[in-house]
Amino acid sequence: MTVTQTAGSRPTRKVGLVTGSPDVGRCGIHDYVLALAQSLRGTGTACEIIDQRDWSLTGLNRLRHKVRLSDPDIVHIQYPMIVGWRSLGPHLLGWLSRKPLVLTLHEFTSFDRLRQASLRAFVHNATTICLTTDYETAHFLRAFPGAAAKVRTIPIGSNIPRADRTAHLDAPPYTVTYFGQIKPGKGIEQFIDLIRVASAKQRPWTFRIAGAPVGWAPHYIEDLTKGLSGCPVEWILNPSDADAARVLADSHVAYLPYPDGISERRGSFLAALCNGVPVVTTDGPARPQGIDAIARLAPDAESADAAIAALLQDRDTWERLSFAGQRYVAKHDWSRIAEQYRAVYDAAVAR
Repeated sequence: MTVTQTAGSRPTRKVGLVTGSPDVGRCGIHDYVLALAQSLRGTGTACEIIDQRDWSLTGLNRLRHKVRLSDPDIVHIQYPMIVGWRSLGPHLLGWLSRKPLVLTLHEFTSFDRLRQASLRAFVHNATTICLTTDYETAHFLRAFPGAAAKVRTIPIGSNIPRADRTAHLDAPPYTVTYFGQIKPGKGIEQFIDLIRVASAKQRPWTFRIAGAPVGWAPHYIEDLTKGLSGCPVEWILNPSDADAARVLADSHVAYLPYPDGISERRGSFLAALCNGVPVVTTDGPARPQGIDAIARLAPDAESADAAIAALLQDRDTWERLSFAGQRYVAKHDWSRIAEQYRAVYDAAVAR
C-alpha cells in the first residue's frame, strides 16, 4: 500500500491506469487516459499507465505481474479500448489484480445486447463504475438497476488544448472544418456532401478535414474524394494536439455530423467549443440539455449549408455561440474531472 498522508492533507494514492494503445493511428480513449493521468498528477495523485495490448491468457498473466510490481492502491480501467475489446480479459481484471477496481465505461449505448450482457462480470467485481453522461448512466441503470450504489457520472474533457483564437468574420473566404477520426461511419461522408452542396452554390468557403486515418481502410480517403476535383478542401492528417487546436482556432465553423447524433461524450465537439468555434451538428437522443444555446442542429448537408450561411452572415449570433461554447466546456475542465476521480478513488479504498 502506497498511501501517505500529512496532517490536514488528503492521502496520496497511487493509481494504475490500465489502457490499450493502438499500434497505429489514434484512439480517443487512450488519449483520454493520457489527459486524465496528467491532470491527476497535477492534484498530487501518483499514476502509472499500464499499456496492455495482449488480452490472451498469457497476456493476462503478464498484466497481473505488471500490477503486482506497480502495487497501486486502485486499478482504473477504461472499457472498451481499441485493443482487447473482443476479449473477456478486461472483465476479469478485478479478480486478477486483488485491488479496488474503478471502471470508466464509454459508449455503453452503442453496445449490442451480447456486449451489454457481458458486463455483468464488471458489475460484480468493480468497486465503482463511472459513465460519462447522464444519458449513458440512465441506460446503464435500466440494464443493471442493482448496480446503482456503484455508479457515478463523470464527464469527459477535451483531449485537444485551447489555442489563441484567430478566426474572425472580417471578410470571406471562411473556413469550415471537420475534426475527428477519419474512417467510415464517422460522418465524413456527410461533410463531403456539404462540400458538394456549398461548391454548387459557389459559397465563399474553404474546407478542412483534420484527423487521424485508420490503417484498416487505406483507400477510404481516395474513394471519398472522387469527384471533388477543384473543390477547396484541405486534408490535415495526423495532426498533433497542438496543431489540431490551431486548426480549430483558425476555423469559422465546425461541421460535425455525427451519425447517431450529438452527445456530451463527443470529444471533437468539446475540442471545437474549447477553441471558440461555433458548431453545426446533428440531433440525436443523447443531445445535451440547452444545445440550441451552444450549437446549431442540421439533419443533412443541405440544412447544414443553410445553417452555416446564416451563422456567417450574423456576427452577433456567431460571437454569442463562440462564447457560449467556451463557457459550456468549463464543466469539462480536466482539473475538475481529476478531482471527481480523486473522490471516487478515496471512496473505493475506504470501501
